[in-house]
Amino acid sequence: MKKYFLIITIILTSLILFNCSEDDCFIPPENIVFEFVNVSGENLLQNGTLDKSKIIVQQNEGNGNSIGIKTNIREDNKISLEGVGWSEGSKDYDVYLTINPVKTFRFKTTSSKITGKCSGYKIDNIQIEDINSTSENGYYKIIVE
Repeated sequence: MKKYFLIITIILTSLILFNCSEDDCFIPPENIVFEFVNVSGENLLQNGTLDKSKIIVQQNEGNGNSIGIKTNIREDNKISLEGVGWSEGSKDYDVYLTINPVKTFRFKTTSSKITGKCSGYKIDNIQIEDINSTSENGYYKIIVE
């Protein structure tokens, strides 16, 4: 009888120690989405002024180094930025639109950890500088003059 009690105790202890934790699931931050338009509101990807090769996004490390950010063109002719906001704190980014003349702007994100059963990060704030922009429903409209 003691043998069965010991086995049951070990099993229950193991289940308690190795139950679900926040390491069992991860929620990534939502991708940042930009729509590039001219002053008339025309989408610059749709009209051919921009394409993926003309959009460069880099995370500024602050020491002269930068990390390239992957961009994807969505079916609605908006750009989705991947891998932004995957750590706690503030990060600075530079965007280069290699059209004639080259357009540049910066944006800064502030991210925080998600609280709850799952681990992960969420982007709390995005601040776009050096270009006109508006926050739309789920994306940012960037006005390129």
